[in-house]
Amino acid sequence: MLLIDEVLAVGDETFQHKCYERLQDFKRRGKTFVLVTHDLGAVEKFCTQAMLLRDGRVVTSGPSRKAVDIYRGQVAEKEEGTLSEATPQVAEIASHRWGTQEVEIVSVTFHDSNGAVCHRFKTGESILIRIAYNAKVRIEDPVFGVAIHRSDGVHVTGTNTALEGLQFSPIEGGG
Repeated sequence: MLLIDEVLAVGDETFQHKCYERLQDFKRRGKTFVLVTHDLGAVEKFCTQAMLLRDGRVVTSGPSRKAVDIYRGQVAEKEEGTLSEATPQVAEIASHRWGTQEVEIVSVTFHDSNGAVCHRFKTGESILIRIAYNAKVRIEDPVFGVAIHRSDGVHVTGTNTALEGLQFSPIEGGG
Protein backbone atom coordinates (compact mmCIF):
# COMPACT_ATOMS: atom_id res chain seq x y z
CA MET A 1 0.00 0.00 0.00
CA LEU A 2 1.14 3.53 -0.83
CA LEU A 3 0.35 6.56 1.36
CA ILE A 4 0.36 9.90 -0.50
CA ASP A 5 -0.03 13.08 1.57
CA GLU A 6 -0.79 16.23 -0.48
CA VAL A 7 1.98 15.36 -2.95
CA LEU A 8 -0.08 16.72 -5.84
CA ALA A 9 -0.11 20.20 -4.27
CA VAL A 10 3.63 20.71 -4.78
CA GLY A 11 5.93 20.80 -7.76
CA ASP A 12 5.53 22.17 -11.23
CA GLU A 13 3.08 21.00 -13.85
CA THR A 14 5.47 18.38 -15.24
CA PHE A 15 5.89 16.86 -11.77
CA GLN A 16 2.13 16.84 -11.22
CA HIS A 17 1.57 15.06 -14.56
CA LYS A 18 4.12 12.40 -13.55
CA CYS A 19 2.29 11.95 -10.26
CA TYR A 20 -1.08 11.63 -12.00
CA GLU A 21 0.32 9.04 -14.43
CA ARG A 22 1.80 7.05 -11.56
CA LEU A 23 -1.55 7.07 -9.74
CA GLN A 24 -3.33 5.97 -12.93
CA ASP A 25 -0.81 3.13 -13.24
CA PHE A 26 -1.45 2.05 -9.64
CA LYS A 27 -5.18 2.15 -10.27
CA ARG A 28 -4.90 0.11 -13.51
CA ARG A 29 -2.89 -2.55 -11.71
CA GLY A 30 -5.46 -2.77 -8.91
CA LYS A 31 -3.01 -1.53 -6.27
CA THR A 32 -4.19 0.14 -3.10
CA PHE A 33 -3.14 3.65 -2.20
CA VAL A 34 -4.31 6.21 0.32
CA LEU A 35 -4.49 9.74 -1.01
CA VAL A 36 -4.62 12.51 1.60
CA THR A 37 -5.67 15.67 -0.22
CA HIS A 38 -7.91 18.70 -0.46
CA ASP A 39 -8.01 18.30 -4.27
CA LEU A 40 -11.58 17.13 -4.87
CA GLY A 41 -10.88 16.56 -8.57
CA ALA A 42 -8.10 14.11 -7.68
CA VAL A 43 -10.41 12.28 -5.27
CA GLU A 44 -13.05 11.95 -7.99
CA LYS A 45 -10.51 10.93 -10.63
CA PHE A 46 -8.40 8.42 -8.72
CA CYS A 47 -10.40 7.14 -5.77
CA THR A 48 -13.28 4.68 -5.61
CA GLN A 49 -13.72 5.12 -1.85
CA ALA A 50 -13.22 8.20 0.31
CA MET A 51 -13.35 9.24 3.93
CA LEU A 52 -14.32 12.80 4.85
CA LEU A 53 -12.85 14.04 8.12
CA ARG A 54 -13.75 17.14 10.11
CA ASP A 55 -11.81 18.03 13.24
CA GLY A 56 -10.30 14.55 13.28
CA ARG A 57 -13.67 12.78 13.19
CA VAL A 58 -15.19 10.75 10.37
CA VAL A 59 -18.10 12.61 8.73
CA THR A 60 -18.71 9.96 6.07
CA SER A 61 -16.98 7.00 4.50
CA GLY A 62 -17.96 5.29 1.27
CA PRO A 63 -18.05 5.98 -2.46
CA SER A 64 -15.79 8.93 -3.30
CA ARG A 65 -18.55 10.77 -5.17
CA LYS A 66 -20.75 10.71 -2.06
CA ALA A 67 -17.97 12.05 0.18
CA VAL A 68 -17.14 14.84 -2.30
CA ASP A 69 -20.82 15.80 -2.61
CA ILE A 70 -21.22 15.94 1.17
CA TYR A 71 -18.09 18.08 1.49
CA ARG A 72 -19.23 20.47 -1.24
CA GLY A 73 -22.64 20.70 0.44
CA GLN A 74 -21.01 21.61 3.76
CA VAL A 75 -18.89 24.28 2.09
CA ALA A 76 -21.92 25.69 0.25
CA GLU A 77 -23.94 25.81 3.47
CA LYS A 78 -21.14 27.61 5.31
CA GLU A 79 -20.66 30.10 2.44
CA GLU A 80 -24.40 30.76 2.21
CA GLY A 81 -24.47 31.59 5.93
CA THR A 82 -21.47 33.88 5.58
CA LEU A 83 -22.86 35.61 2.50
CA SER A 84 -26.31 36.13 3.99
CA GLU A 85 -24.71 37.84 7.01
CA ALA A 86 -22.60 40.06 4.73
CA THR A 87 -25.43 41.95 3.04
CA PRO A 88 -23.90 45.23 1.84
CA GLN A 89 -24.68 48.29 3.87
CA VAL A 90 -26.20 51.35 2.16
CA ALA A 91 -22.91 53.27 2.58
CA GLU A 92 -21.01 50.53 0.75
CA ILE A 93 -23.54 50.50 -2.09
CA ALA A 94 -23.37 54.29 -2.28
CA SER A 95 -19.59 54.20 -2.75
CA HIS A 96 -20.09 52.30 -6.03
CA ARG A 97 -22.65 54.67 -7.57
CA TRP A 98 -22.28 56.59 -10.78
CA GLY A 99 -24.54 58.48 -13.15
CA THR A 100 -26.90 61.36 -12.49
CA GLN A 101 -28.29 59.75 -9.32
CA GLU A 102 -31.81 60.60 -10.40
CA VAL A 103 -32.60 57.00 -9.48
CA GLU A 104 -31.16 55.45 -6.33
CA ILE A 105 -30.77 51.68 -5.98
CA VAL A 106 -32.07 50.93 -2.49
CA SER A 107 -31.42 47.17 -2.42
CA VAL A 108 -30.59 44.19 -4.60
CA THR A 109 -31.54 40.63 -3.70
CA PHE A 110 -30.93 37.33 -5.48
CA HIS A 111 -33.52 34.55 -5.49
CA ASP A 112 -33.50 30.92 -6.58
CA SER A 113 -36.09 29.37 -8.88
CA ASN A 114 -38.44 28.91 -5.89
CA GLY A 115 -38.24 32.60 -4.97
CA ALA A 116 -36.09 32.05 -1.86
CA VAL A 117 -33.29 34.54 -1.17
CA CYS A 118 -30.02 32.90 -2.15
CA HIS A 119 -26.37 33.98 -2.46
CA ARG A 120 -24.75 31.06 -4.31
CA PHE A 121 -25.75 29.60 -7.65
CA LYS A 122 -24.42 26.81 -9.81
CA THR A 123 -23.77 27.26 -13.50
CA GLY A 124 -27.04 26.89 -15.40
CA GLU A 125 -29.33 27.67 -12.46
CA SER A 126 -31.96 30.37 -12.85
CA ILE A 127 -31.49 33.58 -10.90
CA LEU A 128 -34.18 36.14 -10.15
CA ILE A 129 -32.68 39.53 -9.30
CA ARG A 130 -34.89 42.01 -7.48
CA ILE A 131 -33.83 45.63 -7.56
CA ALA A 132 -35.58 48.10 -5.27
CA TYR A 133 -35.18 51.71 -6.35
CA ASN A 134 -36.26 55.25 -5.59
CA ALA A 135 -36.67 57.54 -8.61
CA LYS A 136 -36.26 61.15 -7.48
CA VAL A 137 -37.65 62.40 -10.78
CA ARG A 138 -39.88 60.82 -13.42
CA ILE A 139 -37.83 58.62 -15.78
CA GLU A 140 -39.59 58.00 -19.10
CA ASP A 141 -37.47 55.15 -20.44
CA PRO A 142 -35.71 53.42 -17.51
CA VAL A 143 -33.02 50.82 -18.15
CA PHE A 144 -31.87 48.53 -15.35
CA GLY A 145 -28.65 46.58 -15.62
CA VAL A 146 -26.67 44.09 -13.61
CA ALA A 147 -23.10 42.81 -13.69
CA ILE A 148 -22.04 39.66 -11.85
CA HIS A 149 -18.46 39.27 -10.66
CA ARG A 150 -16.73 36.40 -8.89
CA SER A 151 -15.42 36.98 -5.38
CA ASP A 152 -11.98 37.69 -6.90
CA GLY A 153 -13.43 40.51 -9.03
CA VAL A 154 -13.45 38.70 -12.40
CA HIS A 155 -16.48 39.70 -14.51
CA VAL A 156 -18.74 36.69 -15.11
CA THR A 157 -21.70 38.14 -16.97
CA GLY A 158 -23.87 41.18 -17.31
CA THR A 159 -26.89 42.46 -19.12
CA ASN A 160 -29.52 45.17 -18.98
CA THR A 161 -33.20 45.48 -19.72
CA ALA A 162 -32.59 47.26 -23.05
CA LEU A 163 -30.31 44.46 -24.29
CA GLU A 164 -32.92 41.89 -23.24
CA GLY A 165 -35.68 43.76 -25.09
CA LEU A 166 -37.61 44.59 -21.91
CA GLN A 167 -39.44 47.89 -21.70
CA PHE A 168 -40.75 49.55 -18.57
CA SER A 169 -43.45 52.14 -18.07
CA PRO A 170 -42.16 55.46 -16.77
CA ILE A 171 -41.04 55.28 -13.12
CA GLU A 172 -41.24 57.78 -10.32
CA GLY A 173 -40.82 57.25 -6.58
CA GLY A 174 -40.17 53.84 -5.09
CA GLY A 175 -40.52 50.56 -6.86
